[in-house]
Amino acid sequence: MQVKPGSAVSWHLLCAWALAACGRDRPAAAGAAVDLTVAAASSLRELLEQTAAAYQAAHPGTTLGFSFDASSALARQIESGAAFDAFLSADAENVERVRGSLQAGSIQPFLSNTLVMVARSGLADAVTSPGQLKGVKGKIALAAPAVPAGRYARAYLTKAQLLAELEPRFVNADNVRAALALVESGAADYAFVYATDARVARDARQVWQAPPEDDPGIVYVAAAVRGRHAEAAGKYVAWLNSPAFQQAAAALGFLPPRS
Repeated sequence: MQVKPGSAVSWHLLCAWALAACGRDRPAAAGAAVDLTVAAASSLRELLEQTAAAYQAAHPGTTLGFSFDASSALARQIESGAAFDAFLSADAENVERVRGSLQAGSIQPFLSNTLVMVARSGLADAVTSPGQLKGVKGKIALAAPAVPAGRYARAYLTKAQLLAELEPRFVNADNVRAALALVESGAADYAFVYATDARVARDARQVWQAPPEDDPGIVYVAAAVRGRHAEAAGKYVAWLNSPAFQQAAAALGFLPPRS
């Protein structure tokens, strides 16, 4: 059907198109059911899935859904307009990268973690420190340089003056869980991951933990994404620093945010 400019039909079509285009930024009606999509660092999978039911019970009408990946990959998706309502990053850098898409007042640190090294379960005479890796052969898995876990690991190895010698043996993974999977599958002998990842490993064991004085500054930062669910997303982000969430996180080996 041909629509003439200025006709009543064309006016109604233009209104419909405008409403559809603006729907993402229009606030949801008060009391309406809300489906929140949370973009979260892969290391948070068990914690967020285990605490979702408690949050939903305390906030009737709100349903949580999660998309887990490297924080750097999620930031790229947000830059491309992905329909996320909250961003839970394993670092501050990726939050800053997409700050223009976030509700600035909602940005807050909510957890920290510890860098550890794991070894393949069947590996005989596994070394017990990064320095000892110089004396053995075998691949070393870690997340890619753009990924927070990979950047933290490289920062530690640089400080310990080990990076240049060990780097030729690195196997880069898309995220920290993929690095752990490389060890569990036998594709690598060792991996640098978070302490919480080591706790859920099935075919790998922790052999070393970074001492507090060598902590590479691991911090998780959350924020609500600007859009029609920003208010509901802001409530969820704020809840991440509640006693209930922090207790659940501690039970899985996470640490409170560093001051």
